[in-house]
Amino acid sequence: MKKQLLLLKLVLMLFVTSFYAQDIKYWDFGAKELGAGFENVMPLNYLNAFANYNRQIQYTDENGVEQFPMEGYENESGHSSESLLIATKNKKYAGSDARFQVTSKGSSPTPPGGTLLGGGSLYTKPTNLADLDGGADLVFQRDSNSDRILTVNKNVTRFDERTEMPDNVDPNLFPGCLQFTTPGEKRWNRSGGRGFLINLEAAQWVTVVGAGQYTDIEGNGTLGFSTGYIKFQNEGGTGVPVEYNDWGSGTGAFEGPIDGADTGDEAPRVMQFQATDAGTYKLANRGGTLRVYRIYLGKVDVSLGANVETKVYENGVYSKTLALSTYNNTKVTTDLKARGNRVYVSGVKSKSEVKIYSITGALVKSLTTSEDIDFEFKSGPWIATIKTAEGTKSVKLLVQ
Repeated sequence: MKKQLLLLKLVLMLFVTSFYAQDIKYWDFGAKELGAGFENVMPLNYLNAFANYNRQIQYTDENGVEQFPMEGYENESGHSSESLLIATKNKKYAGSDARFQVTSKGSSPTPPGGTLLGGGSLYTKPTNLADLDGGADLVFQRDSNSDRILTVNKNVTRFDERTEMPDNVDPNLFPGCLQFTTPGEKRWNRSGGRGFLINLEAAQWVTVVGAGQYTDIEGNGTLGFSTGYIKFQNEGGTGVPVEYNDWGSGTGAFEGPIDGADTGDEAPRVMQFQATDAGTYKLANRGGTLRVYRIYLGKVDVSLGANVETKVYENGVYSKTLALSTYNNTKVTTDLKARGNRVYVSGVKSKSEVKIYSITGALVKSLTTSEDIDFEFKSGPWIATIKTAEGTKSVKLLVQ
């Protein structure tokens, strides 16, 4: 009897372990494969099908029929309007009107309205790809149009040709983003809504990696919400009302970071939201132009790269700052070493920005130099970043 109970307990333990060890589902707007522990529910062909809906492309539809661009248009898949104009001299790709967009047409499913990003949507090319995200059903809402996929991944159907990502984000970690090009404050709940919808279980978390914009949010000349914001709230239902605003922090600047440099706050951040009851929740684009790099179905702490201070917010409230990533750019010749109680900056061939952080991510010292220097520094373990025209790298320091 005792052996039977022991075996039963063992089976239950294995079941619970396997249940909680399920891979974390995610949607990445640069088609980044994260590997073990994660399940990509918007792989490359799904992201391309989403981005291609409004484009003239040659493809095989869901019925196996070959489809071709309309007369007078090129095969636009994988190309920017600028590159098509240069290569073909086709005047249809001249001017701002030729810019490719991602958009949602109609209502799929009904309700809610929009494009299912994990498959099963009527509004992709090809349509109705197999459902990969199960009951989560992440939806790009119906009124989310005039938007762009920005990416360094040349296998993705691209809006533009680029080698770097916005917001100073490491393109090796985040090779793409969805940019809501027009502000969402006046349209967030019009014509089907602007942003995303997702189905969550009770107490389930969703993590959004994104950036926003400091803007005139009310249209009356008053600047606010330093990095734009995402509102997390119920979409109908009878559960406990939820409404969290993630405004980020920092002083910001009116022209950026979406459209220019933001010296007060780099803006990218990790936003974690938790459902109360099971149901459909909205990640609404509120307060300005937004960029979304990745969405996780779960609570995930993720660094934005060696050159970005990663702030994490839980339900709109600042939680912590992550230690900087140790990703290094080997093209950066400037180096940092600690000897005794001094730090030596060597190999300087161009203007170098050096920042030293505590292991908790707090900025402790910042300097710029165009020559080799050294200075005394307090003892302890530190992480430093070096930024030059060649790129950015990070180093670990142990000062005695």
